Amino acid sequence: LRRITARVAGAAADPPAARVQQFLGDMPDRYFLGTDEDAIVHHLELIGAMDGTPLVSEVRHHPDREFSELIVVTGDRPGLFAQLTGVLLAHGMNVL
Repeated sequence: LRRITARVAGAAADPPAARVQQFLGDMPDRYFLGTDEDAIVHHLELIGAMDGTPLVSEVRHHPDREFSELIVVTGDRPGLFAQLTGVLLAHGMNVL
């Protein structure tokens, strides 16, 4: 886990070092153990892109694997994940 977070911190270019360290401290161990390091660095880049806005989102389509990925970066609050997934389900999307 220490090696993963050290490599991610070294690869992150956009966000300030303090923001990177806060992100690394806030995320649970399972995130780092179950998420590709390039994806983690990309998530940090999205955090850097917030630049004062309350939300950054991105959709990545993977037609060869028959799914799309929705990334939402915003401040957390109780019930937010349930609300986001509920909206997606209401529109007939599968959430995995």
